[in-house]
Order: sequence, then structure tokens, then C-alpha cells
Amino acid sequence: MELSKLLLIILINITVLLLMQRFHYRSMENRLKQLKQELSEMEDMVAAIIEEFESVAKKTKGNNETATGEVSLEFSEIAKKQSAVTEAVQSEPVDQVEPIDSKTEFSGRKQILELSSQGMTADEIARTMGVGRGEVNLVLGMHQRS
Repeated sequence: MELSKLLLIILINITVLLLMQRFHYRSMENRLKQLKQELSEMEDMVAAIIEEFESVAKKTKGNNETATGEVSLEFSEIAKKQSAVTEAVQSEPVDQVEPIDSKTEFSGRKQILELSSQGMTADEIARTMGVGRGEVNLVLGMHQRS
């Protein structure tokens, strides 16, 4: 009898082990399906991100071309102002030119600093006042140093 009980216990243990192995196998199959689904979702997300980057790159390229156009426009405005100043200086007799007071302040300096303190960017200030970005950046830079 002892042998039969022992064999029965061994048979039960083997059966339990086989059932456990089968459940583990099914569990692994389910986990594998979940991982495949997650991988597929991630691949879709990566493809969407790549498309978004490409569209942003195209927009950025277009903005760079626009910015280049703005720089060209700004240079042409500077050239116009420079030629107007040159003509005015050349047409005015030298003896009527008043000396520049070193304490004279750029008239728009206070306005630039005020607009900047209100949170406007250099570009916005330049557009608002009708002056170049370089001029605005110069005033803001000098103010930061002082």
C-alpha cells in the first residue's frame, strides 16, 4: 500500500506540474499578444511623431525664408533711412548744424524700455515703434549692462 500511495502522490504532483505549465504557457501567450499590441501602438506613435517633425521642419523652413525676407526688408529700410540722412546732412550748411549734446538721450529709449517691461519682445517693440530690431536690441542691451 505504501508503494501505491507513493505512486498516487507522484502522479498527482506530475498532473499539477503539467497543469501549471499549461497555465503558465497560456499566460505567456496572452502577455506576448499584449506586448505585440503595445509595440504596434508605439510604432504608430513613432510614425505620427515623425510626420509631425517633418511638418514642423517644413513650416520652419518656410519661416526661415520669411525671416530672410524680413531681414532683407529691414536692410532696405535702413538703406533708405541712411540715404535720407546723408541727403539731409549734405544739403544743410555746416555752420547751421548744432553740436550734439552728449547727454541727449535717444528719444525712443524710454518707450523701448517701457514696452519691454510690459513683456513685449524686441521684434514686437520694433514693429510697434517702426524701428529696426537691432536698434531695439542695442537699447535693451545697454540698459541691461547699466
